[in-house]
Amino acid sequence: MTILSRVFLCTLALLHISSPVEGNRAPMPPKFATVTWDGGGINNNWSTAANWSGDTAPSAGDILIFNGTTRLTPVNDFAAGTSFASITFLSGGFSVSGNTLTLGSGVMLNNASGTNTFAAPITLVSASTINVDAGILTLTGTINTAGYALTCT
Repeated sequence: MTILSRVFLCTLALLHISSPVEGNRAPMPPKFATVTWDGGGINNNWSTAANWSGDTAPSAGDILIFNGTTRLTPVNDFAAGTSFASITFLSGGFSVSGNTLTLGSGVMLNNASGTNTFAAPITLVSASTINVDAGILTLTGTINTAGYALTCT
């Protein structure tokens, strides 16, 4: 067998191993949850599971949605620097404060409705957008862009 034949067979073997056959797939990246604030807990803390639909507190990397009319002053009590994918406000009246958080790429902060205030400090991990579809979003916390582009629409 020639060297070229061995390389060809080796390549075919590798292609077979990584082929998308059930039970032999490459690992998929983790999918993070979308969690919605319902304010059902005994305090305003993000870590209180009862404050989120399904009574499950968010985990790092999750997408956070703030909606409703209960406990409108949520406090990020997660460790400073905890990373979340994005934050969206679906209703107005919220005033969010607390520890510094890291937000992911894309539309990292979205105001879809109402007047809301975001006072927690933010650190970017990539180019990001703050989007106000409707209403007013007031940012009073610092935003550390870490040299990444920040677009406001």
